[in-house]
Amino acid sequence: MSAALAAHSLHSLLDTAGYRIRGRRADCPHCEGRSRLTVSLNDECFYCHRCGKGGNVRTLVREIGTSLPPESLEQRVARERAARFRAWVDRQCRTVATEFYSAGRLAQRAKKVLAKYPDCEPAWDALARFYHSEAKLSAALETLSFERAPHWLESPSMPETLFHEYEEACRA
Repeated sequence: MSAALAAHSLHSLLDTAGYRIRGRRADCPHCEGRSRLTVSLNDECFYCHRCGKGGNVRTLVREIGTSLPPESLEQRVARERAARFRAWVDRQCRTVATEFYSAGRLAQRAKKVLAKYPDCEPAWDALARFYHSEAKLSAALETLSFERAPHWLESPSMPETLFHEYEEACRA
């Protein structure tokens, strides 16, 4: 979400639009009858599980007839930098996943070869390479997907931490 949109918090806009908010839930003004806490919401969007009405800050601003302030240069630069980071994470994730897939396929072929020829050294080497790289590749995928309770990592991966490392790498 851009900083201009963040200036209009979803909660304040929902309140203006007639939603009664209680924590991460709200009463829907569009539903007839009993509509208590049928709307779920987070910082960016909302959705009524009864009538299906939902949206984000932009759709809500349009609905209640207000306007968003223009985006400043700093906000635009920050938004573009965040978009470049998301694209980089996506590329890295695809690269690691492709490497993991290729290594796994090679390991499967090595197992088939070893079933027929148990003394085949190249097959044993391929299998060993896969098992040695499995933890590293899994940790990389979990880092890039910001796992909360990772199996291979000592602590959860945080987007802010990876973004800081990404920016440091870009400066180098």
